[in-house]
Amino acid sequence: MRNKKLVILTGMGDPKNSKYQKVYELITTEAKRLNYDEIIILGWKGQNSFTETGVFNFKEATQTAIEFFQKIEESDINYDVICRSYGTGVFLAVCQTINLNKIGFASLWGIPNYSDCFELFEEKIDETIKDVISKGVKIDHTFFKNFFPFDLLLKRFKQKFKMNIVSGSEDKYCSSDYANYLKSLNNLSNLNYQVITGLPHEVTDYHKVYLEKLFENK
Repeated sequence: MRNKKLVILTGMGDPKNSKYQKVYELITTEAKRLNYDEIIILGWKGQNSFTETGVFNFKEATQTAIEFFQKIEESDINYDVICRSYGTGVFLAVCQTINLNKIGFASLWGIPNYSDCFELFEEKIDETIKDVISKGVKIDHTFFKNFFPFDLLLKRFKQKFKMNIVSGSEDKYCSSDYANYLKSLNNLSNLNYQVITGLPHEVTDYHKVYLEKLFENK
């Protein structure tokens, strides 16, 4: 897998936060084993470790990702993509704007349920603002106003590269029922849907099937 990059689009939780470090270490360790020559972790404004200070804004995060993928598509770089949670929506939004021709495959882990997001980030926003501080994250009352239904973005997906849409049966943000609903939205032959028994939203310990599905390119 020489001369190929792995691009990871993070979820909301800061990848350098102690609660999420193991999530990303697991993925990057497998990427190194598979001999990717570079691993790029793309984060968002609103994460404490991000280069710009501010709060989460889906439109701004999407624009950050669009600019990144425009540059990588203009280069001679071949790459694969793995997205987590919030990052799955950002990536699907990118796919509405740019044709990705140099990508090998993409894997989307734990696409969050829009109704759950509405409850957390609109109805319970005051509580959620406090809760996400421990995840190294800053949001405010505008969060949901700039949001977009990720399921609708999946329904509109029309690109031709291989894409794995994966979640765990114990994922509180992407239940098995919701995963089945997602599967009903788009039946393109290049989409591969999988629910892995027993796994939660944040996977921190080695799991053979989890890693095989994230890196599957068949």
